[in-house]
This record gives sequence, C-alpha cells and structure tokens, in this order.
Amino acid sequence: MAYMLHCGAVMLHAENQQDTFDFTLAAFAITEKVDVYIPVAVATEGFFVTHAKGYVDMMDEKYAYKENDPYAAPVPAMDNEVPPARIQRDAPVQKSNFMSYLIHSVWQQEIWDSNSRAMKYIYQYLGGPIEVIHPDADVFILASGCAAAQAREANRYAEEEGLSVGFVKVKAIRPFPKQEIRDALKNAKAVIIPEHNITGWLATEVKSSIDNSGIVIDGPRVFGGMTLPVELIMEEIYIALGMDSEKLQA
Repeated sequence: MAYMLHCGAVMLHAENQQDTFDFTLAAFAITEKVDVYIPVAVATEGFFVTHAKGYVDMMDEKYAYKENDPYAAPVPAMDNEVPPARIQRDAPVQKSNFMSYLIHSVWQQEIWDSNSRAMKYIYQYLGGPIEVIHPDADVFILASGCAAAQAREANRYAEEEGLSVGFVKVKAIRPFPKQEIRDALKNAKAVIIPEHNITGWLATEVKSSIDNSGIVIDGPRVFGGMTLPVELIMEEIYIALGMDSEKLQA
C-alpha cells in the first residue's frame, strides 16, 4: 500500500471479511460516479483475512449497484448512436514544452480533485472514513486494516481495566481523512499507531495531519506475515499512561 499512496487512486483499507465485502461493493459505486471516475482500490492483509473464513451481513438493498449509465460518464460512450471517435490526447503535448507542462499539471490536478470528491461517497456508502470509540479518552489507539482488529481488542482489554483509552479506525486511506482525525484526536495526550508494514506509513500520515505530532507513538509494527500480539499494544498503553513497571511485567 505504501507504493500506492501517491498514484491517485481512492484507497480503502479493510479490517476483516465484512469490511472486504462492504468496501468492494462501495468501490464499484464510487468509481462510477461522474465526479470521481478514477480507480478505487480495496486493500486488506493476506492470511489474516484472505485465508480465513468469516460471516458477513448483506448490505442494505438501497445500496444495490445500479447499472452504469454510459451517457452520464465523463468519457464519451461509443456505440451505434455515438460513433467511435479518435480522442487525440497527445496533440497539445506535441506543440510545445509549455503546453506539455500545462496539460500534465491539469491532469494531476484533476486526478487529485476527483480523489477528494470521493469523500462524500465514502460517507454515503461507508458511514464516513473513520470510526471512533471513547472520543473523550486520554490515550488513543489509531489503526487501519487488520491492525485495527488487534487495536480494537486492546481497546477492549483497556476498557475492562478501567483505563482511559479510545480507538480510531481509519477506513479510507485516500482521500486521507485529515480533518476527521484532527477532530478525533484534539484532546488526546498520546496516540499509539500499530501497523502491519515496515515503513510506518500510517503514522507518517497522521503526523502530517495533526498540529501536535509529538503525541504520536510510532508502532508497534510487524511485517512479513507476522502476527501483531495485543500485548505489544497494551505495553505501549501502560507506558503512555505512566503506569508502573509491575503492571508492565504482569
């Protein structure tokens, strides 16, 4: 996923089988919107989701995919009513270096504008780009994909122990929900970001999105198909809350 962050595609990150099912259906609907019309990628971790069985609930009938109307698409339809035409996209590029740079700039702007416009459909089909539990907590665990499953379990452990810990699950990676994350973390004293990758791209995205990036705890991280023990996240929670070493050893 780290290599796809700047390719322009809309990116959704699934936590489990239910997410993979829901996000894939939503992806078809979003990518065909006339004001989006760019690829939508649905990502999830191998083995933990792809090689495991899980029950899924069907989406509401109102979200059923409607047949695409080619005449409403930004790319002209080509059929008996609309004869095929050669769309020469390179001609302006060949005229001068100035035109080449201008066209290239316009294409980049339109791709990222389309990406941003997808956000309203993420709200429509997925209820928004993030999920928040215990919004008034002192310490938060923020995660996406399968790491969100371990983070959710760590949040449950913390709740049972009476600790002030909240949870933020990020569903949409592109467009990245900067404002939503700022709002969710506005009162946080620490943010733990567990990840299933070596580069820590989610922590980097969060740091660049909030004003007080010093509260971000980068990790724990695992990769190469390794599991992410909940105990690693709990250890970071105890440290962030300033708990004694006896609790860490326990």
